[in-house]
Parts: sequence; structure tokens; C-alpha cells
Amino acid sequence: MQVKGDERLFSSLLFDNLTDQYRKSATAFAIADDHLRIIWYNNAIAKQCPSLVMGEGLEAVKLTVGRDALMEMLSLGKVFYTPCLQEPLFRYCVTIVPILENGSFAGGLVTASEASPAVSSSNNISGTEQLSAVFSQQIREPLFSVFSTLQLLNASAEQLAENTEQQVKLQEGIQQINQQCYHLLRFSMNFAELIRLENGAGNSESQRVELCGFLERLCTALHLTALDKGIDFFFSLPPKPLYLICDTNRLTYAILLLMANSFRFTAQGSIRLQVSAAQNNIHVTVSDSGCGIPAENLSRIYDLCFSYDPVQKCAAGPGIGLTLLRQMILSSGGTLLITSAGLGKGTTAAFDFPYENDFSIPLLHQDPVQGHFNDRFSLFHILMSGVAGAPEI
Repeated sequence: MQVKGDERLFSSLLFDNLTDQYRKSATAFAIADDHLRIIWYNNAIAKQCPSLVMGEGLEAVKLTVGRDALMEMLSLGKVFYTPCLQEPLFRYCVTIVPILENGSFAGGLVTASEASPAVSSSNNISGTEQLSAVFSQQIREPLFSVFSTLQLLNASAEQLAENTEQQVKLQEGIQQINQQCYHLLRFSMNFAELIRLENGAGNSESQRVELCGFLERLCTALHLTALDKGIDFFFSLPPKPLYLICDTNRLTYAILLLMANSFRFTAQGSIRLQVSAAQNNIHVTVSDSGCGIPAENLSRIYDLCFSYDPVQKCAAGPGIGLTLLRQMILSSGGTLLITSAGLGKGTTAAFDFPYENDFSIPLLHQDPVQGHFNDRFSLFHILMSGVAGAPEI
């Protein structure tokens, strides 16, 4: 993280709130002054979009509009977003959210991400990969500008509200919008992943890790979620270190999809997660004492867009989670089985996830799940936001 210069045209409190919020985020994030000079940025933007924080920064970047038009737009409080910003060596998307103080443009919040492979001329990218990348990018980038605006509104709530009651209502409204934005983020991520898997796109990315430590961190976070919901959570992991090569992101994704489902349908009682390893397969079982699945619905649970809450007697969501989970496990060469004794009798889900080991491959020593807990836009927070609530602004 870097801070350039000492002059800040907006309040130190707001500046500190913004930098604390995004310092450890995996999202590329920067703060610009009223001349669009970058005065602060996090590590993510330095790695992903170095031209934004080198030399003249935004001054030297083609922003698809003239500087005068851009400054006029920002001065009016309008968010600037370009879906595809291309430089000779760097391709990424950028959003600038204006910071206004006393009615004047005082700076901007800058979020950026590498452009999807679809904007590249490479012939190695499949049509499915392009469609998935474009869909995900077109949803996520505007959402990040909304999140940044919500951060500004929340930090300025005291000044915007006429009294304490109005301030509380404003901040509650901000959190509600935040929650709905996470719903869109979760849906877009799951939908894009399902498109890729069902069309045979997107190879897994494997790493050699020590699985027990990895899963212990994940289960610790899940235990905290269970405490907040008043549910007993128990987990059992292999008794000794397990070194293997697998796609830890996909394994985490699968476990979180199952856990989110269990949390959603277990209002009280307990959830158990058990992980074991044998014969080059990781075996994961999640059982809960929740509402269970009616017999007439059990054969339809993997159907796309089918969802049903037997307690509320209505649809429980978009109906993508279990369809995605099944496709994810099958594409990895594993198996999935979900059973229930009926309404009110809980549910048990079990899947196998193949792995291998090769001691000649270096072990990944960095914490492979650190980002899940330090970054509010991580896989963990996005997938669990439907049951644990979105991280507060």
C-alpha cells in the first residue's frame, strides 16, 4: 500500500475509513485527488493494473472520454465506468466514484480489474469462456461502483441526516442495498460458473497444499457463522496432515455451497461436517437436523431453477446452487449424493473429490484461504452472504 503526497481535499476520517476498508482487499482499489492523481492504492491494484499507479496514473490513461467531459461528469456526482479500457500493455476496466465535499469534487474512488479474455484477440479462448467472462464482468464492475458509493454514503450519514433517527434509517437502508448487491454478486458468480462447467469450459487450477490446515481455517469461519445463527456446528477432519494436489478453490466452493444450503434450511439444531481421505479421494459429508426434503421433491433438487422452502411453502431462491454443485463435482471426476428421510428429518449430502500427490512439486506455504476472511469480496463472504448476511459497509 502506498500513499502519495500529504494533501487531502476530503476529510481524514473518510480517507481513513476507505483505506481501512480496502487495504487488504483482493479488489484493485485506489484513491485519486481532485486532479485525478493517485494518492493511495492497495497491493491488488499494484499487481493487477500497474499502469494506474505508475507515472502519471489516470492522467496518462485513455478513459474513452475527454478529460474535460470526465471532470464535468465527476463534478456532477456521476459515476464513471468504462467496460473495456485498453492500453498497449495493460487491459482492464475502471470505475471512478466521485467524492464530493461541500458540493465540490474533492477526489475519486477508483476500482479496476483486468479485462476479461473476451476483449483479447486470442483464439485460444472458447465462446463459452468469453460469454461467462463478459457476463460476470458486466455485473461485477458496476456493483463495485455501487459498493464504493454506499461506503461514501455510510461515512457521510451523520452529515446528510437532519437528526439521529434519520441517520439510523439512512444507514439501515444502505445496509439493505448492500445485502441486495451481494445477492446479485452471488447469483452472477454462480450463474457464470455454471455456464462454464456445463459447456466443458474452465479447467481446474490445482495446487499442492496441506489440506487439514486449509479446512480447519474454513471450518473456524463456518463455526462463527453457526454461532451467530444459534446453531451447533461440529466438524471432523483427518487426524494427521494431508499433503495433496487439488483445486482448493473448487473444493472450497463446493463445501460452501453445501454449507450455505444447510444453514438456510436449519433454523435450529445442528450441522455436522466430516472430511476424510482414502484411495485418492477426499470424502465430504454434511448432515443437518433441518427441515429436510419432502419425498416428492427429492428427485428434482438438481433441476436448474427448481427451489422450494417446505416451511414457507414457496421458492427458496433462484435454484442454481445444487445444480452448480452437482456439475462441479461431476466435472472434477467425483460423485454427489443428497438424501433425506423426509420433511422435518434433516438432510445429508456427501461427495467425493479426487486428488493426487507428488512430493516433487513444491508445497504452497502461504495460507491458501487468507483472502477468504480478509477480503469482503472473497468467495467465502459472497457465497455465505445469503445466510450469514453481507459484510457491513
